[in-house]
Amino acid sequence: MPEPWRGQFVKEWKLEVATYKDAVAKAERSLEMAKAAVVKAEEELTKFEKKYKDSIRMKESLVLQSHKDRKVALEKAEASVKSAASALHSANEKLAVIEENDPPYFGGVFAECKTVKDIENRVAAIDAKNAAANAKRKEEEAKRKEEEEKRK
Repeated sequence: MPEPWRGQFVKEWKLEVATYKDAVAKAERSLEMAKAAVVKAEEELTKFEKKYKDSIRMKESLVLQSHKDRKVALEKAEASVKSAASALHSANEKLAVIEENDPPYFGGVFAECKTVKDIENRVAAIDAKNAAANAKRKEEEAKRKEEEEKRK
């Protein structure tokens, strides 16, 4: 392609890469915040258990209910960590796909394609890879949901 067209594609590709890098950074911040919430919930639960250990053993209703509430808060915080970690993983995968196409049509996965058939074969391979990744992700999600149901 002539240079003006190539430059336009490269510029758009760089903007797209920057957008995905921002998404990855946001997901990383969310994960860190979720991890901090887990640490805080664990600390509160530990302090509560130390302070009221005798009352918990005697199963005093108010103290016991408060203890259960703290455990539920900890479980929710741990679930949000899993969700944030999943979002980070997804954002990193999307960034890798965008960066792999270096920049569109001028490198990456299509760099060595010489015919339309080569491009079609490469696209089919990419689609198969993505389908396998999606199937694996759905399977992991199903396992995670099953574990959550068992906890309840």
